[in-house]
This record gives sequence, C-alpha cells and structure tokens, in this order.
Amino acid sequence: MTAPEGVQLERVRIGGLEIAAPLHQFVQTEALPGSGVDSGRFWAGLDAAIHEFAPRNRELLARRAELQLAVDDYHRGATGSPADPVAYERFLREIGYLEQP
Repeated sequence: MTAPEGVQLERVRIGGLEIAAPLHQFVQTEALPGSGVDSGRFWAGLDAAIHEFAPRNRELLARRAELQLAVDDYHRGATGSPADPVAYERFLREIGYLEQP
C-alpha cells in the first residue's frame, strides 16, 4: 500500500513484518472475521511466505529489469517503424524474453 508522496503511513509491527495500518485494520476487521482463519495464524503465515519468497522475487525483478533494458535498447537502435516482426521475435528469443517453441 503506497501513500501519496510525502505522506507517511502509520505501521503495525507483527512478527517480522511492518504492515501499513490501513491494511492491518482491513485484514483484522473486514477480511478475517467470518473466514475461520485465526489472526495470529494469518500473519505468521504471511510473514513466512514473504520471507521465503522474497529472495526469488528480487531475482525475478532484477531479471525483468535486465530484459526491459535490452528491449528499450533494441527500440532505441531500431530503424523504421514498426520493427520487422521476424527480427524482433528473433531478438526476444535471443535475450530469453520468449521461449523456444
């Protein structure tokens, strides 16, 4: 949950997480009641999942940034518009953006 620039959201600390107060309130008062899920169990599970998958998520975001940079460079250097679809598909396969069929 992001706040407008210059606005700090109050945070609630639960285990190893710092949750934006509005999100915490929503989960506690709207999402969990009637779901059969205990609040402590929910937050512990979310904490575990975030910490388990955070390293892989960082890797994937870094790879996405690499691919985006390569695509941007391709388009900056491409002559004519639109790009030749066969050449563009070849390029996307070479950088790993598209998988080989």
